[in-house]
Amino acid sequence: MVFAYYKRLTASQKRAYDKNDGVTSVRITNASELHPLVNALETTLKKEERKDFTSASQAFSISFRINNKIEPLYYTTITD
Repeated sequence: MVFAYYKRLTASQKRAYDKNDGVTSVRITNASELHPLVNALETTLKKEERKDFTSASQAFSISFRINNKIEPLYYTTITD
């Protein structure tokens, strides 16, 4: 899904976005626990509120990592 901010990304950022957008499946544990967090991410992306999206993505990342016993994730939110 391409959001309005996509057209403002640099070529490098678009390549990273497109690569991640190409992932079609990820096997996860306790997926139902993540549904509310995914809904929050979608809502904040549609509103294009960076602060809200950053908070929602951090909440999702932490829950995803803990549910799937993954080491801490390090990422940057690209919205500008």
